[in-house]
Amino acid sequence: MRYIVTGINGQLGGKIAENMLQYVSGKQLIFTCSNLSRLPKEKVDNWTKQGVSIREANYDKKEQMIEAFRGGNRP
Repeated sequence: MRYIVTGINGQLGGKIAENMLQYVSGKQLIFTCSNLSRLPKEKVDNWTKQGVSIREANYDKKEQMIEAFRGGNRP
């Protein structure tokens, strides 16, 4: 099972991402945001070390969204 958490660069999405890591292995998580450059490097490094897949998913780019969500089972 792989869960998808969207909007991780926002306040709510970021908190949800952190909470998910308390209950689920990072290898079971896909985190997405509309622009990866908005994420602090420290967060990316921390999440990546825990096995999280971090992907860019801009809602205005359908093909990018499809690719970003590939492999996820639960949004």
